[in-house]
Amino acid sequence: MNAFPFAVAATACLSACTPYGPAVTLVKEGPCAGAEAWQDELRSLPAGALLKVGASYMWDTCSGTAQVAATNLLLRRSEAPSAQRLNRLLACSSARILVSYPPDGILPDGLVEIDVRPDAGNYAVTLRADSVAKNVQLLRRAKALAEPRNMTGS
Repeated sequence: MNAFPFAVAATACLSACTPYGPAVTLVKEGPCAGAEAWQDELRSLPAGALLKVGASYMWDTCSGTAQVAATNLLLRRSEAPSAQRLNRLLACSSARILVSYPPDGILPDGLVEIDVRPDAGNYAVTLRADSVAKNVQLLRRAKALAEPRNMTGS
């Protein structure tokens, strides 16, 4: 009889702590599918284009921990002719791309989900890798990409 409240509490914790994510299909064609295009454009962002880098965390209240779930970028909208390719990529509302070449870019190897939405005249880009370790790697690379831009703007 005394074990019943414990069983209810354990079941509630397990059901609340189970991660569920939206299903996103793998993009195989079109401008949104090119992992190399995303790598190139993110790597060669002009100074001032990357306004902010941050993280989204998944909080596990049962164990009291947090994990990096995504990297958030805020990109300035540009009308310059050199930004046409980036603007075409940013027109993709969401994509899931497969990255499979040497890790010299910002995106890690494996599946990466990209979500783009307008944000007060700019673009809010959310990047999610397929594991916590890759999300941490992605966040570190994005912060490193932003660092020189912040220093030159001062």
